[in-house]
Amino acid sequence: MSSKFSELFELPQTPAQWEKYVTRETIQAPRDSIKRKMTTEEISNLHVGEHPINLSIRDLSGWQSASEVKLAHFLTTRILWKFVPLDSLKRGGLLGISKDVKEYVSKYLRDDAPDFVAYLEDMDTNPARQPPPGQATPLGIFTWVRSLQWQIIQNANMGDEPPAGPSLGRRSLGGPVHLGLDGTMDSEGDTTMDDSDGSETTNDDYTDDNISEVTTDEYTEPGSVADETVSLFSDESFVPDAVIQTDGEDVVNVSLLALLSALTLRCERARLDWDVKKKRLDSNLGHAKIRSVNDGCLRDRETGDVLAVVETKPFRLFRSPEQTLMQMGLELLAHILDCVQNERQKNRYYLFSQHYNGTYVTWATFDPGYIDYLTGKNGAGAATRDFLDLRCVGPFAIDKSSHALTFALLVVGLVVQDSEDRLRRKV
Repeated sequence: MSSKFSELFELPQTPAQWEKYVTRETIQAPRDSIKRKMTTEEISNLHVGEHPINLSIRDLSGWQSASEVKLAHFLTTRILWKFVPLDSLKRGGLLGISKDVKEYVSKYLRDDAPDFVAYLEDMDTNPARQPPPGQATPLGIFTWVRSLQWQIIQNANMGDEPPAGPSLGRRSLGGPVHLGLDGTMDSEGDTTMDDSDGSETTNDDYTDDNISEVTTDEYTEPGSVADETVSLFSDESFVPDAVIQTDGEDVVNVSLLALLSALTLRCERARLDWDVKKKRLDSNLGHAKIRSVNDGCLRDRETGDVLAVVETKPFRLFRSPEQTLMQMGLELLAHILDCVQNERQKNRYYLFSQHYNGTYVTWATFDPGYIDYLTGKNGAGAATRDFLDLRCVGPFAIDKSSHALTFALLVVGLVVQDSEDRLRRKV
């Protein structure tokens, strides 16, 4: 699927392809609603009609939200997308997971996670239809996960897939929840990566992503989905009341975060927590003001540092590949900048996503001069050729046990490896 999918989207995958795109595409004018909010200086740096090959990311104003970014603007990020065959992961080395961690995770999922084993067995024995109320097999901490996935699977079987489009701008656990899981009110605001001279930055929207359930990155106590995973169901109640009404993008979002949390909740060496709250990042790079909103994240349970990001869509990835991949690319770029500019460099940067009934893992590597290109240090500009490489593997079907096992090995392996890496840094 990975090699075939590479033929289904039109974004640069190699530096040579990027060269062709940037000489062909031209910068488009922003919507009038965006332009009216721009300053005279920002309007003078729109570069409408110019080719991206002559511009660096810092030269260009007029950015729309990550979910609506235009191709010519995106090309200045120097992002290259690649889809990786599953066999490449089996050969090892791509994600930097050590042999010790791989062996530990494999043993944990096989011998020490009975709920996960029951979850896989339920996929094999009951693949086609959700059991009637009261007749479902108890799956422990995966009971809620399975019930949410059933809603998606049944919609897929009926052909009831929402149309592709930008994010719906709403996240909840079965309804419009406004409290964060740590008991704090989710607040409007942003975390800004700003390399300016110290001048004040504003929160004025350039975009339509003015969402009431977006949090700042002010960390209090871990607000993980694990709390909800444990408290919202018992083995006697297959479908918790709180999620019966969940639909659309909500069910995909909650389904993925519930799965991620259940996979790591009882793993002794996974010392990180999943957070369901959306987080907005505003990256101010020269004239570029780039906004992205992710759908959740992985945090250090002591410091609250964001270590990975989550994205969900209520439609399959191939329904809107270019726009979705550009959005995911900007979210990973913002995550990398957040880590680098707050001196939280990591060995790996990655994103977990679910697109309707398939999950994916995406990870980032970048050329040595790429961060200088973004920040403008050492004279890096339009003439430099440093790139951000994004590699993606998937889809892992949520109704196939073999796919679920491979996805679980990746998720738990990455979380345990990051936990071990951070523990070594603190010693």
